[in-house]
Amino acid sequence: MRAVCITGSSSGIGLGICEKFKKEGWTVVGVSRTTNFKSEFIDLYISGDISDVNTPKNVIDEINKVYGRLDCMKIGRAHV
Repeated sequence: MRAVCITGSSSGIGLGICEKFKKEGWTVVGVSRTTNFKSEFIDLYISGDISDVNTPKNVIDEINKVYGRLDCMKIGRAHV
């Protein structure tokens, strides 16, 4: 199992990247500010604002708790 974390995963390019990784056989963790989001391309969804100083650590802690590993992380910042 390979695990990838993708931010901005609830729409647009982020969701498209989730789809691509899922079709390639990856376990996909999606992160975005949208609450209660569901997608067939995301195995674990975490709601959070990645620009908050605590969110990245919380996300990685949750991924390690659930999967025990993280092989790839894609962080997109469309509004920078």
